[in-house]
Amino acid sequence: MATQTFRSKADAGTGALSLYRKGGHRKVEGWLLQGAVDTTCDLDEMQRHDGLKGPVCEIGVHHGRLFILLHLLTSNGERSLAIDLFERQDENVDGSGRGSREHLLRNLEVHRCDRERIELLAENSLRLDPPRIVALCGGKPRLFSIDGGHTAEAALNDLLLAEHSLAEGGVVILDDYFNASWPAVSEGTCEYMRTRGNALLPIAIGFNKFFFAKGEGAADAYRRRILHKRGGHMKATTVFNREVLCFETPTLRQRITADPHWQRFRGTPGGVALRAIFKRRT
Repeated sequence: MATQTFRSKADAGTGALSLYRKGGHRKVEGWLLQGAVDTTCDLDEMQRHDGLKGPVCEIGVHHGRLFILLHLLTSNGERSLAIDLFERQDENVDGSGRGSREHLLRNLEVHRCDRERIELLAENSLRLDPPRIVALCGGKPRLFSIDGGHTAEAALNDLLLAEHSLAEGGVVILDDYFNASWPAVSEGTCEYMRTRGNALLPIAIGFNKFFFAKGEGAADAYRRRILHKRGGHMKATTVFNREVLCFETPTLRQRITADPHWQRFRGTPGGVALRAIFKRRT
């Protein structure tokens, strides 16, 4: 299937990224939690600090909720590749989302993406190979999201594509590994890790995403930096005989007590009264 390249206005820069990160992504239909947004931005920042540059890629873009973020994290000279079945929904055998080219194009425009650096590919990832992905990206991706077919075959295939396309030190963002509605994603991932467990190494788990890195040194460095930055709500454990960090979602009470507005209010007469009520109920 032919690719589609855009020719449009220049990059909107960090302003568009800031707006999108702070809540603009919620205006795009799809599934993306704020924690996943922030973690992806953190990983991009770590890559920039280490001088890792390059394109980004996603298999399974739906209406672009994560893809737009990935693209806004790129700079001039870095391309973005969006792979989806789009109008070929007869090949969507498991019904995992219905990617829409029309909605994606509209969302790219609304969120001020540099369409000159974006490539759309309408294709089944089972028919792709790494050289083609790298060629369309104009280099090896440093961020690679997998949210395409949710069969075991597709999950295994897409992880292999990511492994062999990814730049050294790059990151894979796998969706729905722990989603009870899509157990085959876990099945395909487990098969991948059983046969290729030293190629992509776990970094972190949280917000319906499983983050992997290419290279043991890179994985160690990402984990160390994430723990330093967000250690208050994380725990270290193991998966596939490797260390991994798990984000622990704070409770409503924890979020309230950490809020600066509550910190200012808690010592007032009203705050004291509320604290007494909460104490009686717990």
